[in-house]
Amino acid sequence: QEQESPSRYNYFIGQIRKIAAILILPLLVGSAWLIYNHQLMSNKYNDLLANKQAQKLTVVAPFCARTVVDLPDGTKVWLNSGSELTYPAVFSSGERRVQLVGEAYFKVNKGEIPFFVSNLGPEIKVYGTEFNVNSYTNEEQVTVALAEGKVSLISGNKEEYIKPGQVSSFDKKTKNITIENLDVNNYSCWREGKYVFRDTSLSSIMRILQRQYNVNINLLDPQLGNYRYNMTIKNENLEQILQLLAISAPIRCNYKPKEFKPDGTYVPDNVEISIDKSRIVNK
Repeated sequence: QEQESPSRYNYFIGQIRKIAAILILPLLVGSAWLIYNHQLMSNKYNDLLANKQAQKLTVVAPFCARTVVDLPDGTKVWLNSGSELTYPAVFSSGERRVQLVGEAYFKVNKGEIPFFVSNLGPEIKVYGTEFNVNSYTNEEQVTVALAEGKVSLISGNKEEYIKPGQVSSFDKKTKNITIENLDVNNYSCWREGKYVFRDTSLSSIMRILQRQYNVNINLLDPQLGNYRYNMTIKNENLEQILQLLAISAPIRCNYKPKEFKPDGTYVPDNVEISIDKSRIVNK
């Protein structure tokens, strides 16, 4: 009997090992499946994220209209008439980057990841701030007006910083940047339908009116574009604005409302601006 005790003990231990093996094997298989499935889902998520980052969305503000865009990070962008904003469906972990053609007011959501605005002038780098960018293709300059926060302009190997209350102007031809202390609100009040012109040429005002009212404006004498104005307009209709322009300078505005065609299309409003010789004083 004393010799049977170890034998029984070994038999008992053997049975336990067999049972343990039977129980552990499914656990090992299940764990392996969970690890594999987790890795598979992780890969699928990374692929989906990469695809979303590669997927570009474009929002266009049509002529005569303004549009508000909410970006994936919570940043809010106001697009002015005739402007276009392109951005990824999901920002990458390294940077937040958008492309702008036209004019927009940005209210960037603060964060550790830098925010970039590519445009027709220097690249704009921000971290959480509010600013206005005017970067239309038919304008000679690109302006950045900083309301609050901190931004920098990157052109080549050069980086310049703008302070709140400052406006930068980038000359597309000379590539020069000038920074001035100006009333930033004059550059962003378009969101309220308001435009402030200070020593602004008629040719510049024409370009704004064409975008805001979807109108064709022709100067019968190119020299008329050099007339300069100091005026403020807010939600006036086109005819009222033309009257104001004509009062302030010896010009005549011939306005033709849009013309609808039988096929449903139409010819946009058309304005011809000529010299009003009856008001020119010969010295």
